[in-house]
Amino acid sequence: STLSEVQPWNFRSFQYKEDEGPRGLCSRLHSFCSQWLRPEKHTKAQMLDLVVLEQFLALLPLQIESWVWECGTETSSQAVALVEGFLLSQAEEKMEQVELQSFMLEIRDPEGWRHLSSSSPEMFFRRISQDDPNQDTIRGKDRKK
Repeated sequence: STLSEVQPWNFRSFQYKEDEGPRGLCSRLHSFCSQWLRPEKHTKAQMLDLVVLEQFLALLPLQIESWVWECGTETSSQAVALVEGFLLSQAEEKMEQVELQSFMLEIRDPEGWRHLSSSSPEMFFRRISQDDPNQDTIRGKDRKK
């Protein structure tokens, strides 16, 4: 079965109607849960997983929740795998953007000359020499003994 038959998030939209009374509300909830969980078809473990899935997705940011529902996930383990994949792809996209920005900065300013005006020459050369602490670029001498 697919979750599209009965959408569990409708559960959150239930409201008490005075004309139906508490017994009517409880009956309506019972009917909804029976349609959603389908106890005649699902095991207890499957029904529990449906409840966990619905609660798990309800706690996620709306964009991710909607995306996972659209993927047609039917179990909490499927949802977890989808969310992990989604988050991993977002992290990879961010890394690619950072790498691209870094690369573009190197192309525009390969030697860092743009920063000379804002720093003293000593600071600039000291920053470069940090790659090789034995090299004293200010005095042009090798500190190795």
